[in-house]
Amino acid sequence: MKQCIKCESQKPLSDFYTHPGMKDGHLNTCKICHNKISKKYREDNPKECAAAKKRCYERKPEVYKAKAKEWRKSHLESRKEEFKKYKEKYPEKVAAHVAVMVEVRSGQMCPPDYCEGCFGSAPLEAHHPDYSKPLNVEWLCKKCHTEIHRKVVK
Repeated sequence: MKQCIKCESQKPLSDFYTHPGMKDGHLNTCKICHNKISKKYREDNPKECAAAKKRCYERKPEVYKAKAKEWRKSHLESRKEEFKKYKEKYPEKVAAHVAVMVEVRSGQMCPPDYCEGCFGSAPLEAHHPDYSKPLNVEWLCKKCHTEIHRKVVK
């Protein structure tokens, strides 16, 4: 048994993360409190956390790609189910996405060489300002596309 320094409750050692620097080999905060602290830190410091995540990815990209591939594989059925629900909820969006995909693959529509938002040359995505006009798209990089959708949601 060990007492958490945050919630001050007595808990079994299995409720504490291991840590080699601690005298008893476990952190002084329980897993629940530690996760709350970590979540608050990530919310308060998004840029630092994103930079740290990027550094980890740059050091071992093969590890992260393998994890992502494994996750996609293990969640295939739930992802199919989610997409099915998305198709039912937003048929006009799916139809617009398919229309653009068909036009690009057939060569009738060709994306520009640059992002229409920042003029960068990153891989581009088609953004539909109006789904009733499926072939009227803006070609944006992931960063600009995400930014537009954040502004729309807020």
